[in-house]
Amino acid sequence: MIYKDGGAMRQKERKNFVLRWATYIALIFLSYLFQITPRVLEIFSIKPLWLLSIAVCISVYESEITASVVGVICGLFMDISSGRIIGFNAAVLMVLCCGVSLLATYVMRINFISNMIVTVGACFLHQMTDYIFSFLIWIEKGSHKLLYTQYLPTLVYTAIITAFFYMLVKRIRRKFSN
Repeated sequence: MIYKDGGAMRQKERKNFVLRWATYIALIFLSYLFQITPRVLEIFSIKPLWLLSIAVCISVYESEITASVVGVICGLFMDISSGRIIGFNAAVLMVLCCGVSLLATYVMRINFISNMIVTVGACFLHQMTDYIFSFLIWIEKGSHKLLYTQYLPTLVYTAIITAFFYMLVKRIRRKFSN
């Protein structure tokens, strides 16, 4: 649609921007609620990383700075929900989301398969960083069992919910594009 007045176009762009981010924020908050609520979509006491999945899916479509901010926000929510040191997940997700955004901008074509690969890779890096700094660095006996009983099933479960989030974020992006 062609506007004679550039202000009307900017107003529509601003409205779409606000609606898109209001929807993203609602999704992030809903993901946080799913992550902290016990026994919600839990299989054999394994829960997916809801916030990591939504952060990566949003980061595929946003700039590096925006992706980093989304990563920090989702990471802080993960820190709060996990009861660990505040800032660890925020720092890891900030770097991962920025990297995902850079990959999506300069290297890869954005589609379902590439998003799944990037999310599984980001989840793997997050899980291994968490494992190294939580267990391996302290040389905990039997900690390798956690890889097979907790970390890898969480990775698979997160990949499954990412399919849903990818379709949802793609639809939101398409609906509220400028």
